[in-house]
Amino acid sequence: LALVLLIEDIHYAQAFTPLSFLTPDRYQQRQYHHNHLPNPLFYQNDNATDSTTTSPFSLSEANTNGIITITDEESLYNFQRSHPDKLLVLKFHAPYCRACKRVAPLYKKLSKQDVFQSLPIVFGEINARENMKLVKQMGIGALPTVSIYAGSDGEIMSMLCGPSKIPLLKTQLEDIVKDRFDGDGNLILFEDR
Repeated sequence: LALVLLIEDIHYAQAFTPLSFLTPDRYQQRQYHHNHLPNPLFYQNDNATDSTTTSPFSLSEANTNGIITITDEESLYNFQRSHPDKLLVLKFHAPYCRACKRVAPLYKKLSKQDVFQSLPIVFGEINARENMKLVKQMGIGALPTVSIYAGSDGEIMSMLCGPSKIPLLKTQLEDIVKDRFDGDGNLILFEDR
């Protein structure tokens, strides 16, 4: 009889939810964390190294890999506006992403190839963890992703680029170079065609 009385005092929904034992304060904390779940792209890795640049506008300020680090949405757009005649190869990565870590040295090696050194091609990277709004805005759903921008023409290609896809990226980039650069090594934009 005592058990029946105890059950009658508890609302039916409360009796079968894991939150029934929580005080109102704990319930609010739990709801806050539930409503503010981290994005799937959001994890932690203490071994990540951050390369710093003071400004994304100067090519001489690339990180030690020779790759420009874009720090936020504004710096990306300012970089594109200040270099309308350059091809920007932009890798979206995150410090927690294992595939991103395996792509990093391959991407660096790709950026150092002689074929691309003599052309106005800039290799850059954006940390998706620090720029979630920008990543969502650009429609990036998985990491690592590489997008290629042709100066003022904007994005011309985007692809999911795991370690096994670096040769495909190289082939695609070589095709873009053949299609988008003239004999003097200048980027051909749609307005020039």
